[in-house]
Amino acid sequence: MKKWGIPIIIILLFVSCAHREPYAPVTYKNLLQKKDNVFSLWWRGKVYIKTSKGEISANIIVVAQKDPLCIRIELTNWISGTFAYGFINKKKFVFLSLKEKKAYIGELPAEIKEKYVWSLVRALPVDIDASKITFQNGKIVFISKKYKISYKDYSLKEGIVFARHISIWLNKTLNLKTEIKKAEFNKGIPSKLFEAVIPGKFQIIRYSF
Repeated sequence: MKKWGIPIIIILLFVSCAHREPYAPVTYKNLLQKKDNVFSLWWRGKVYIKTSKGEISANIIVVAQKDPLCIRIELTNWISGTFAYGFINKKKFVFLSLKEKKAYIGELPAEIKEKYVWSLVRALPVDIDASKITFQNGKIVFISKKYKISYKDYSLKEGIVFARHISIWLNKTLNLKTEIKKAEFNKGIPSKLFEAVIPGKFQIIRYSF
């Protein structure tokens, strides 16, 4: 696991030195009509997850590229350090639970399209059918049959707008809230960061939704 730590530590050191960007005035409909020019990103913040099995809060780091869709997620807390990694490569995912020493492997449900996943980590519902988006009290809300995602509190980073707060509701079984504290866009990302290396002692579990 050590070889994963160095690039992430470098990222943390870099972003911790930067100032918080100002909030940006946004006209939501005009914003979503513009062509989005983000092809890669990474951000850090806080995440709160509530499921039928319990609740957890953690620090989160997300690294992603759009084409092909590749995402790396790292969850940490002050007690145990890094305790989970998540990887998405197009429709396939790998979730490594370090505490359980288990690797969950599977594919995303057919109804969850790659562009929906990208819009989530992009922190803005770009390239989404307008019929699936509503505007509620300063929030952009993306509604599907099985889940709802809301985006609110917008900031501007080098001409790129993104939402500071993202919330997800999934069939009353998942409530996830994320606060982005620092974001960078269109930076070069080493491809090795998206490689999911499963330790030999981990139990592999084939998971389906």
